[in-house]
Amino acid sequence: MKLISLDAPDGLRLKGFLSLGQSNLATIIHIHGNSGNFYENDFIRTMAEMYPAAGINFMCVNNRGHDVIAEAYRNGKLVYIGGAYGEPEQCIWDIEGAVTFAKKLGAPIILQGHSFGCNTTLAYLLKNSNM
Repeated sequence: MKLISLDAPDGLRLKGFLSLGQSNLATIIHIHGNSGNFYENDFIRTMAEMYPAAGINFMCVNNRGHDVIAEAYRNGKLVYIGGAYGEPEQCIWDIEGAVTFAKKLGAPIILQGHSFGCNTTLAYLLKNSNM
């Protein structure tokens, strides 16, 4: 498992992690819920171990709705983000940034979410029929 950074299309820097599977069969991008984060739920650690053991890459990235209030950077400038500031329609940009990052791995991409992450994943897929 390694920590990663990637940018959403609006320049917001997102942090997360990537666990690589030896076979590179697919890359699962897990989208967490509003006010959550990429590491808090115990089931994320379980997936980060089990998917790579099965040859599947697993990635989880904070989105702009992570935690309640958090510091982040957009185009090198400090901004405040989090569930208290969240604009749900912008969360699809975070998924777009994660998908762009994951495409470099060369494996098919699978999106999965929990809680509000299911809603943002659906919103992303409705706007991006190429997935």
